Amino acid sequence: MKRNIDKKPNNWAKKNKWFGSDRKKTCYAFEMHNLLINNEIDPATKSYYKIIDGFMSHYDETKRIKLTPSQVAIAKKLGVPLKEWAGYR
Repeated sequence: MKRNIDKKPNNWAKKNKWFGSDRKKTCYAFEMHNLLINNEIDPATKSYYKIIDGFMSHYDETKRIKLTPSQVAIAKKLGVPLKEWAGYR
C-alpha cells in the first residue's frame, strides 16, 4: 500500500533558502509552527503555509527596522505599523 507523501514541507523549505542555515530564523519558524499546531491549524493546508510566510515576513520586517521586542509589542498594542512606529523612535 502506497502512502501519499505531502510535498508541501519540502517545497516550502526549498523556497526558503534560509531554512536550516539561519539558526535564529529557523528556530523562529519552528516556534510559529508550534503555535499553529497548538491552535489546531492543520500543517497539511495551504493556509498553514500562508500564515507561516506571514510570520516570517513580520520577522524579516522587525529585523530590518531594528525594534526591540518591547517596541514591537507597544506598536502592536496601539495598532501602529512597525515601519511607522520605527519613525517615532
